[in-house]
Amino acid sequence: MARALFHKPRVVVLDEASSCVEGSMEELFYNSLLALGDNPPTVVSIGHRQILTHYHDYLLELQTNGRWQLTTLR
Repeated sequence: MARALFHKPRVVVLDEASSCVEGSMEELFYNSLLALGDNPPTVVSIGHRQILTHYHDYLLELQTNGRWQLTTLR
């Protein structure tokens, strides 16, 4: 998480990155990412927690038999 805030990359891929932190710290982290400069990074989160949808515009669900569903959240 610290690397994403320090290096300010264009794309950040988080794989269960916030699963072991409290909700308030998770919210602070995602809000900090979105507030990075004039051009915040594209954030891709991989996780099982429904709360992550609060920080994203789209949800990509991978289903059985190679199927998938893309849902607009905002």
